[in-house]
Amino acid sequence: MAFQNITFVYEGRIATYPVKPESEPIESKFQGFYAYRSNVATLLDLYTLNANDSPDARFLYSLLNYKFDLLDATPDVLPRVELREPRTTAGGAGSLYFPRSAQRIHLAWFLSSLGGHDEHEYQYLGDEVLSGSRCHVVRMLRRPKPQLGAWEGPLPYAKLWIDLGKGGVVARMEWFDGDKLSLRTSFDGFYEVPVPGRPSVTIPISGLVEVFSESFMDRGKTVYRDSPTSEEHYRILRDTIKVNRDLRNEFFSIKRHALASSEEDLRALLDQLKNHPAPKPARRSPVSQAERAKRLDDALAEADRQSSRLDASVAASSEQFWTTLPAWILGAVAAISLAIAVAYQWRKKI
Repeated sequence: MAFQNITFVYEGRIATYPVKPESEPIESKFQGFYAYRSNVATLLDLYTLNANDSPDARFLYSLLNYKFDLLDATPDVLPRVELREPRTTAGGAGSLYFPRSAQRIHLAWFLSSLGGHDEHEYQYLGDEVLSGSRCHVVRMLRRPKPQLGAWEGPLPYAKLWIDLGKGGVVARMEWFDGDKLSLRTSFDGFYEVPVPGRPSVTIPISGLVEVFSESFMDRGKTVYRDSPTSEEHYRILRDTIKVNRDLRNEFFSIKRHALASSEEDLRALLDQLKNHPAPKPARRSPVSQAERAKRLDDALAEADRQSSRLDASVAASSEQFWTTLPAWILGAVAAISLAIAVAYQWRKKI
């Protein structure tokens, strides 16, 4: 179940919980446009919203030929957006996997980066029922062993709930650093995407991401908590989903999108930003320049970290990308299902 590319508009909200229980959570909303092509080329046009649901900042991110570009495209300070140059670093599959990004809910980048059976320490853990659907639960390395190299720290594992009734789509995913839970993604909405000339493809379109870890890069330390440090809610707008568009390399240019909205559904947000007073060198916006700069710094650091750990050849080897797990996992799951059914029938006979 695959197609060559996908684009859509999505929205969501995020709540960050302070360490002190008596403190109020910090909440914000966001909306964006996302494009993904089978060779990992990616574009993200992200707007953050204020308490009145009006845009207060705009960020553009692009991954093309394993070069990661990002730009603060908020038109509130000089130089003007058309004169700004994107910041650039090396990138790879997963470089855009950060809060508010559509990669939190659209997992093609992750599924396409998986290697062969022997490279993931694959384990079948049994079955569970999620929202009325029987799912096979498996545990595996998040990345193929050859990519881990001289990995420092606990190995990265994933625990996946695979819903065979929906064609093998991932219904829940947990990420572990060793035995420490760092992140949980729970999908609660699915949609069968019509693909011209092919069977429809089921993808998640809404879900919750709970983060249980907090990284302190300056100290090289990660703290794991029993309750979420943040909760991220995502929803893809079903009517905006388009597949197999003609997305050429120039489509993924940040400079091309900086002055125009990537999608008609977001033009109103861009118009609102453009209607702010004329830009001034030091005018402060609801999302401060310091906060915006930090987001870009964090995104650059994460992209560089991903590129150093991921083999660029893995996800670029196919003309299509997978929306479900690779065939070797689904084959193993199907074999397990058959074995369970045979054992059940044998027990009935005796």
